[in-house]
Parts: sequence; structure tokens; C-alpha cells
Amino acid sequence: MSYSIRIHPDRRIAVFRFSGHLNVRIGQQAFLDYVQMPGFDPHFTMLTDARCVVEVEATFREIVHGVVHAMRKLRLFDQPVSSVILVGSEKQYVVARLLDQVLERASKIRIHIAREEGEALALAGCADTPFSELANAA
Repeated sequence: MSYSIRIHPDRRIAVFRFSGHLNVRIGQQAFLDYVQMPGFDPHFTMLTDARCVVEVEATFREIVHGVVHAMRKLRLFDQPVSSVILVGSEKQYVVARLLDQVLERASKIRIHIAREEGEALALAGCADTPFSELANAA
């Protein structure tokens, strides 16, 4: 599993890209890396591309456990903030919905799931820029 995170302060967005095998531990580590990055702002929209994830392993119980362990950092999000997740499979969609259900009760992060790139970019307020450009920008 690999992931990358790019923060675009000018657009008020953080772009995540995951590939390979994904589990709760890796997702949690990406979140913790994000909140420690220079330029982190809890008010920025988060845009995640999960289309290159070939396998996702996460049960509801594991997601709850991961969120509980990240609660201190989740409290940094003191106002509602959008997290747009672009999925490429039904399994990814189901896991994103599970995460949505847990985060809705535990934080101010609101997840929006998209199945098409254009929809995800529009939800994140970046309809004018391809995902590849956002994810690969320095």
C-alpha cells in the first residue's frame, strides 16, 4: 500500500491518493500524517482518490477502533468539513459508507462519496482541474 498527500492552500484542499491494499491501520496513519504536515488546516476540504486500491480490508469494528484511537486529532476539526472520497468499486463504496457512519457521530468530518471523477472534483470545488494534476502538484 502506498499513499500520497498534497495540500493546496490556495484552493483550501488536501488531496489524498491511495493504491494497493488498504486497511484501517494504513488509513489511520495517512490521517495522522496529514494533521502533522506543514500547511495542515482543519478547515480544508479533503479529496481522496481510492480508485487504485486493489483490496480494502476493514470491518465496522476495526473502523470504530481506528476512529477512537484518532479522537484527539479528530478534535482539531472544530467546524464541519467535507471529505470527498472517489471510489472505483462496490467494496470501496461500502467501506467508505461505514467510515461515514462512524465519523458522522464522532467528528465534524462529513463524507461525500463519488463514483465519477467529475462528480468528486465538483463536490470538492475543483471541477476545473483534473485529479492527476491535483495529486501530482508539488
